[in-house]
Amino acid sequence: MSADTYLYIDRKKKEVWMCTASCVCPHKKHCLKCQKSYLIGKGKTVDELLDIASNAENDLDLLVEYGISTELWCK
Repeated sequence: MSADTYLYIDRKKKEVWMCTASCVCPHKKHCLKCQKSYLIGKGKTVDELLDIASNAENDLDLLVEYGISTELWCK
């Protein structure tokens, strides 16, 4: 079974999100904001965001199939 997830680092808002890799938007094809599942954490610097994302899989027992990205995407 596939996890179909990735972690998204929003550098502008300083947030780390769990996202769904498959296109899931119910109201508009490829609406990337709908890819966000839930907020993992917030930080103050990019290094802090990378640490949050890197540790999220171990600390929160998350299955992350497609790694960490700085852009929202869907397949």
